[in-house]
Order: sequence, then structure tokens, then C-alpha cells
Amino acid sequence: MTTYRTSFILCLLLVSISACSSASLPVVIKGVATSEIILTSYATAREEQAAHVLQRHVELITGTRIPIVTGATSAKKTHIWIGQAALDKKGDLETITLAGEGHALLTEAPNVYIVGHKGKSVLYGVYSLLETHFGVRKYDAGPVSFKKRSDLVLPDHLHELFESPFIYRESFYPTSTNAEYLDWHKLHRFEDLWGVWGHSFFKFLPPETYFKAHPEYYASVNGKRQATQLCLSNAAVLQLTIAWFKEKIAANPDASYWSIAPMDGAGYCTCSLCSKADAEEGGPQGSLIRFVNAIAKEFPAQQFTTLAYGYTANAPRKTKPAKNVFIQLSTIDANRQLPLSSEPKSAAFRKQLQDWAGCTDNLFIWDYTTQFTAYLNPFPMYDTYQENMQYLSAHGVKGVFEQGGGSTFSDMAPLVSYLQAKLLWNPKADPFAIRKDFLNGYYGKAASFIDAYLNMLLKARDESHAILDIYGSPILSRTNYLSPQWIERYSELLDEAEASVEGSPLFSKRVEAVRLSLEYAVLQQSRSFGVYPHGYLEKLGSAYQVKTNWPARIKHFVFQAKEHGVQELAEGGASPDAYAAEWQEIFANPYLPSLLLGQQVELKGDYVLDYPANGPQTLTDGLVGNTDFSYNWLLFEGLDADAIIKLPLLANQSISLRFNYLIDPRHYIFSPLQVLIQASRDGKNFQTLKEQSLEENYTEGTKVQQKELTFQISSEMKYMRLILKCPNELPNWFSGARTRKPLIALDEITLK
Repeated sequence: MTTYRTSFILCLLLVSISACSSASLPVVIKGVATSEIILTSYATAREEQAAHVLQRHVELITGTRIPIVTGATSAKKTHIWIGQAALDKKGDLETITLAGEGHALLTEAPNVYIVGHKGKSVLYGVYSLLETHFGVRKYDAGPVSFKKRSDLVLPDHLHELFESPFIYRESFYPTSTNAEYLDWHKLHRFEDLWGVWGHSFFKFLPPETYFKAHPEYYASVNGKRQATQLCLSNAAVLQLTIAWFKEKIAANPDASYWSIAPMDGAGYCTCSLCSKADAEEGGPQGSLIRFVNAIAKEFPAQQFTTLAYGYTANAPRKTKPAKNVFIQLSTIDANRQLPLSSEPKSAAFRKQLQDWAGCTDNLFIWDYTTQFTAYLNPFPMYDTYQENMQYLSAHGVKGVFEQGGGSTFSDMAPLVSYLQAKLLWNPKADPFAIRKDFLNGYYGKAASFIDAYLNMLLKARDESHAILDIYGSPILSRTNYLSPQWIERYSELLDEAEASVEGSPLFSKRVEAVRLSLEYAVLQQSRSFGVYPHGYLEKLGSAYQVKTNWPARIKHFVFQAKEHGVQELAEGGASPDAYAAEWQEIFANPYLPSLLLGQQVELKGDYVLDYPANGPQTLTDGLVGNTDFSYNWLLFEGLDADAIIKLPLLANQSISLRFNYLIDPRHYIFSPLQVLIQASRDGKNFQTLKEQSLEENYTEGTKVQQKELTFQISSEMKYMRLILKCPNELPNWFSGARTRKPLIALDEITLK
């Protein structure tokens, strides 16, 4: 394939159709083939694939198979020249300026020319023709959509150039496993491009192989060698890594990129040599870039990537990435209710992007477009994709990895993937037109109702000033865009959507998938609401019971989740079957009985409002928190948990008090230092009944702790006070950033 000159055109779709002629080139007329597809006798495999893709889809549309030949057979036919055949026929095609995977479609009766610059670009050219001129759509991993007809023509004097500003384009959703979908939408997969991807340090030097004999290969954290990251100033680490790459590159010479990046977590090396480099460069990104550059120097013909993520997000002060090193900057700290260019929490990312752009031309972005803690949860950022793509393109970004739910189904996954794909190829495309086209084709008569549902989600997001956090949940959003009041309105629209496609199994199933996300939000919220409105419990005398319809509702949800390809409900979380098992445990023990059940609670300090649960009543609502800190826990940051509860009538007797607290160092949640139990007659003057230290030997593992303390109380005591002392500082062994205060988490307080 001839190499074209690099285009100065701003990598967008350019369409120029002559207004001087209304002539057309017949492809099929009245079911008769009036064209032929022409290849050279030495056509590449990609050119042959492009020819057969065109032939197959023309046959789907018209029922007619047009021939594939080497050389024109009839002057009376329309000749569709593919790839090198087009260049051989029309030599001045070499003046077309294309770059990357750009491709061109030109018509000059009786000829049609489809050419590409490199890679799959000639195949992309065929898919562009099918979509732009023949009305074929590839909405998801299923069959293509099209309108059958007996006539198929192309306009004369077409001159269309298709290019993208991004050399790497990935939308990570279930459709990304479908090869035809990827090619149709000009998408990539990291599995196809990278010899090694992502967090890769321990692929070079696995701790199980090296740590015992050579702890010096690994990070020095708080003066102790730990298998958290590599020691990047160690000469042996560099040489072993180079040797690893020599072997892997020889085995996979066609890989486009090789990742050299820290593991996902903290604990970077603070030995004297690493610290010296980091001090010179303004942070631990310094020792990383120097290490990556040293490897890249050994392999000048290869391209390497590294992650600007977490503690390596900032650009170095002195050292620039080598010319064959790409920086993959993460947007992990941004919220998603506004575009990256204006969202307040994205200010740090914008500064990082500007600084990295100042020291390298090789920038990729690792972006996040799903809620990792609740894949199914409605996540209305549908209106931000175009602005984000344009912003990144304007700042010189060369590639974008849009990380969605991966292979598991997530909120509006088919639409989101389709929209991202179109805008990754052409950031100037009209997102509203793309969405309308998709909804009409994918949901049929339900399109207007799904459109209204999406618009209502966006409206609720804005009116409620909701924050879209990729680590949020339906429970955290229940006071804003996922309030019961909004959910009721969404449900009414989806009722209408379902009714409009009744009798159409395909469209009904697709609408059902939209409903699945809303149902998940309702079910998750019901766990937190408990006996309150919208909860899964109802009051029966002085006790609670599970609502009669709830087990069947859970069973139906799980069945549908599996039908629609839900593999896990959160990153590393429960499968649908495991989710059903969670509910069975809840049904077996729907609440925690206690003498304090439903009693009013007064807190003497403020809890973290980002995780409100049921407010102070979280501590006596009968609902028990699990290992997810965002569900049914009250968090206290740098403050003691101090709760006063009015007691029921009690005789002089020995009673026991039980309470739960959470240990989750990854989220800065640690054990309280001490517990005090006090009692009072008037709610003002308290005497201490029990005092006990809670500090224990534990490390990074996440676990829920439960403490039961027994003590005497007299009938004169009307109030009880529980105080959990919060640590003043982070433990010495903690390997995370030390810029935040410790948290403690308190849940159910029971008395028996």
C-alpha cells in the first residue's frame, strides 16, 4: 500500500459532494448486480477482507451478490476498486493526504475508489461506505440493522476523507469483545496492541520469585522493604527488567506498545537513591520516568507506555519522557456530572494534562465512564462525551481508553459504547444526532420514551446538584437524582416504553435491559431503607418482617441480570448468583433484634455527610453494615463517635451491649482506640460503666469487627452513651498517602 503524506487537516470527517451533478453509480438495480468489486491479483488479506465485507452486506440488503474480480470485466458496470487496485487505476490518488488509519471514498463514474493509509484502514473505508451511503448500522454485537431494497446506488463525484485525531481508540464495554463491532467502529483493544498492559511491575519481577532472596529489589516503605512496588534505583532491577523485555519482545515482535507501570496501589520506594531522584523531579514520578527511559533506550524500535496515575500523576520537573515513551494519564479523581474541562474536582487533572503536554507529544488518556462500585446503577454522563473528546484532542492527546464495565453489562452499555466509538473517531460529530439514530434503530417505537428517560436522568442530576462519583452507589444517590420521587417518574416512562413495544421480543428485551438498572437501584436502596418507606421490611407488631413480594422480586432480577450478560455487579464484586445468595442471608436474618431497635439517637459530633446512611438512626435501625463502607455505616473523620440513646424500661440486671466497627485501611478506616460505655438518669450527667482498649494488631486486610461488652445497669438509668475514640494519626505500617485524617466507622448498636 502506498504511504500517503501526513494530512494537515484536523483529523475529522470531510465530506464534499459535488452539487453540479445528480448522476449516480448503480451498484444493484431491481435486484440485478450492475457493479463489480475489483482487487489486484496480489491483494493483501486485509483488502480481500474488505471486498468480501462489501459483497456480503450488499447481498444482505438486496439479495444480490456482486462479483469480486481482478481487473474490470465490463465497461457497462460500476467498478468498485479496493486498496491497491484503486491506486493502480487512478494514480493521482497518491495526492490524497491521509494519516494514521485514515481512508478515502471517491466516485468518478463509472468508478468507485476505496483506499486506506495503513493497517485496517481500507476495511474501515468499506464500513464507512456501508453506514454513510447504504444505511447499514452495527448497534451492538448482534446482527447489523438495515432496510431491504432492490436498488442500491452511490452518488457520483464523492470526495470523502475519514480520519481521527486519535491513534488509539478503545471503548471498554461488552461489545468490545465482538470483532466485527470493533472493525465497524474503528476501535482497538489493548489485548491486541500491547505486549504487556497496565500495572506491570510484578510481571517483570514477581515477588513470589524474588522477594525472599532479594528484598532489596522492592520498595522501602517506612524503612522496611515491602513487596508493594519495585525499587527503581536498584541496578539489578533494571537489568532483570531489560532481560524480561528482550525475551518478550522477541516472542511478540508485532506488539505496538509495552507497559512499564507501578502496581495499582501505594507503597512506592523511599530508599535514599529513589528519594534523591524524586526530590529532583518533584515526586515519585521522577524515579519512574528515569527507569522507563532507561529501558526505552535499550529498545529504540519499540514503543513503551507508563501510567501517570495516583502518586505518579504529576509531570516531572526535569526529565522528559523519551521519544518512544507514551504517558497514559488517568482521570480517576474526576467526577463525571460535568465535562473534564469544567468539573471542579478535575482541576488537578487539567493541570497535569497541561504539564505533561509541555514535556511530551505522546499522551494517552485512561478515562473512566462507569460506576465501578455499582456497574448497573444509572450513571447519567451521556451528555459529556463530546466535550471531553474535543478537550482532549485540543490538548494534543493521541489516544483514549474509555474504561466502562468491560465484559459485564452496565448502565446503557450499548448506547454508551456506540456514542463513544463515534466520537472517538470524530469528536466533531453531532452527539444528539448519533443518539437519536441509535435510539430509533435500537428501541423502535420505545425510542421516544427511552430518550425522555435519559433526558429526565440528566435533568434530575442537574436540578439535584448530584455528584457522579465512579465509586458511588444507588444508596449515596438516593437523596438526589435517584431519590424515590425521581425513580417513580423514571419508572412511569419505562412503563410506557415497555407498552409501546409489546409484542416485539427484540425491542422488549432491550427495554427490559434499561429497566434492569433502575430495578438494581431500587433493590440496593431498599437494603438501606429497611423498615422505612421504600425498604424491604415492614413492621409486624413490635417486630419486622420481609415484604411478601421481595423474594420473588429478587429472583426475577437475578434471572434478568444473567439474561442480559451481567457477570458481576461491581468491580471484583458479586455475580448475580452471589447477589441472590446475599439476599437469602438477609431474608434468613432480615434485621438484628435489640432492646434499642428504633430508639432515637443523638450524636455529639458530626459524621461524614458524603455517606449519610439513615443518619443517627443508622445505629438502631436493625440493619447491619457489611464490608462496604458506603452502605449502612456512619463514618467519623478525625473525630470520636459519640452517641446517646434513650433506654427502654429496664430492671436491675446484667445486660450486654454489642456494636460493629469496620477496618478498611484502603479507605482510611481504622480501628477505634478505645470504647467507653456511660449511663445517665437525665441525659446530661453520665457515669462510666465500662472502658476498654480496642487497638489490635492488624494490617491492610479489610474486615468488620464486632465487639460485645457486658455490664450492669440499674432501672434508674434512662440514657446510655457509647464513645469510640478515633486515632489521632495513621498507623506507622500504613502505606497509603499520609495527607488525610483517620476515619472510624460505627454501625448497629444492640442491647440484650
